[in-house]
Amino acid sequence: MDKFGADIAQSAVANGRHEVVDLLIKQGVDFAQPPVKVLDDPDYRKTTYSLQAAISGDVKTLSNLLKVGGSL
Repeated sequence: MDKFGADIAQSAVANGRHEVVDLLIKQGVDFAQPPVKVLDDPDYRKTTYSLQAAISGDVKTLSNLLKVGGSL
């Protein structure tokens, strides 16, 4: 996934947009891998999609990410 695809996926997860995340999962986005580094922050890549979903409080997105191999 390129930088812009990662931006869409990360934004959807971080903002609790489970409908968008579900669509991206159906389109084959690999949420098991950490997001592509798009910010100049060495700690950014350590934040998995699943952790972002948990922080946002979106249980549905977190559950769906874990079903497709998302790591904690």
